Formats: sequence, C-alpha cells, structure tokens
Amino acid sequence: ALQSDKEIEAQLRLLLQQVASQEDILLKTAAPNLRAVENLKTVRDKFQESTDAFEASRKEARICRQEFEQVKKRRYDLFNQCFEHISISIDQIYKKLCRNNSAQAFLSPENPEEPYLEGISYNCVAPGKRFMPMDNLSGGEKCVAALALLFAVH
Repeated sequence: ALQSDKEIEAQLRLLLQQVASQEDILLKTAAPNLRAVENLKTVRDKFQESTDAFEASRKEARICRQEFEQVKKRRYDLFNQCFEHISISIDQIYKKLCRNNSAQAFLSPENPEEPYLEGISYNCVAPGKRFMPMDNLSGGEKCVAALALLFAVH
C-alpha cells in the first residue's frame, strides 16, 4: 500500500509512462485487417473451385485413358487378326507358286507387343536352299516371294 503523496505521485508517473509506452506500441503496430475474414472466405471458395475442377479433370482423364486402352486393344486385335490370316496364307501361296512343299514363307513382327508401331520382317526359304536374307535371293526368287505377299494381302 502507498503511504505518502510522493509515493502515490511516483507510482502515478510510472503508470502514465507505461500507458504512454503501450500507446506508442499500439500506434506503431499495423491496424488489424478487418477484411481478413472476407478474404479468407474468398480464398477458401477459390480453393474449393480449384479442387472441384481438379477432381472433374481427373475423372475425365480416367475416362479418356479407359477409352484409349479400349481403342488400343481393338486396334491390336484387328491387326493381329489380319496379320495371322496373311501369315497363314502367304506360306500356302508361296508353296503353290513354287510347286514345292519344302518352300517356306513367313512374316514376323519386329515389335510383338505393338506390331503396328514397327516393321514386319518377310522371309522366304526357296525350294532346295537354306534360309538366307531376302537380299541374297535371286531375282526370280524375289519375284515369286513378292507375288506370294501380294496374293496373301489381296
């Protein structure tokens, strides 16, 4: 407890100094942003819109990927169906053109997983000869091989 007037005045001066110091601190600090709540709501709304748009895009991408895989499978199936038919036909046709059952003609894809992306190898074994690259066949043998391929594709 304060006893004398001097103590009371000293205490009063000290309190006034503290009040002035606190007022200075308050004046120096920035005024509170009263629109912060509004800005927060706006930002949350934009975030929700972005999240919704992202989820919609993700769903659309998933659907597109499934459709792409279906088309890819259909393309592979159709290509293989045609390729198998031609592969079987070409050997039979080559044997008939050569008039010899020992003759062989065969196709092989360079990329078995996706054969339509790369080349197809076509090789023939002429009657009475061993396997050799197409470049090493004679002109007549190349001609017969080309006709067999043409007839098989037709």
